[in-house]
Amino acid sequence: MLDYAQDQVGTAVVEIEATDLLGETLSNEFTITVVDSANVNGTSISDELLGTSDRNVMRGSGGNDLLLGLGGNDRLLGGPGSDDLFGGAGRDTLVGNGGRDSLNGDGGNDTLNGGGGRDTLNGGSGNDTLNGGGGNDNLSGGRGRDILDGGNGSDRLTGGQARDIFVLRPGAGRDIIEDYRNQDRLRLRGVSFSDLTITQQGQNTVIRRDNDTLAILNGVNADTITQSDFV
Repeated sequence: MLDYAQDQVGTAVVEIEATDLLGETLSNEFTITVVDSANVNGTSISDELLGTSDRNVMRGSGGNDLLLGLGGNDRLLGGPGSDDLFGGAGRDTLVGNGGRDSLNGDGGNDTLNGGGGRDTLNGGSGNDTLNGGGGNDNLSGGRGRDILDGGNGSDRLTGGQARDIFVLRPGAGRDIIEDYRNQDRLRLRGVSFSDLTITQQGQNTVIRRDNDTLAILNGVNADTITQSDFV
């Protein structure tokens, strides 16, 4: 295990721990000083990487990693495992890649890309852009004016507070939008409004193109959805 932690501004304490074939554990700790920003790469096993108050670029590599960007405009790359990424303050970019990842933008206007796998994306505060990628993902914008794009797979989208935009495209799976309101909008990709059929199913609105269900708007009356809802 490689544990990278901030001790004070510009200084990081790195602890390396390994177990040999006889089951004995060896560990060592050393300190590195970082000027302006940190560029940290994890190992092929599970790592915990903690950034500084400046701009950080952190790559989890293999294993199920924990990456915390803290301050600055950070770029966090999870790798193939099931990773937990936290951007912290600043305008951050979080990329899960493979695995079942949890991406948390926290403060600032962040960009979250889940990649492959069944991911959970939380924008936090700020005006965030969330891209689920492949897999059946859960996206939550949080506070701020967010853009939510589930990508391929049957995704669950929750905009949260403020005016949000939900991206719909044909052939990408059926998305469920939990909290569509009058202030929100639907953005079409690869299809026009005239191609759509909008119907009522129980308490929900169903948006289709031919036999392809693009989205279900929970708790929304279909009569209230007009062309003005689409951008």
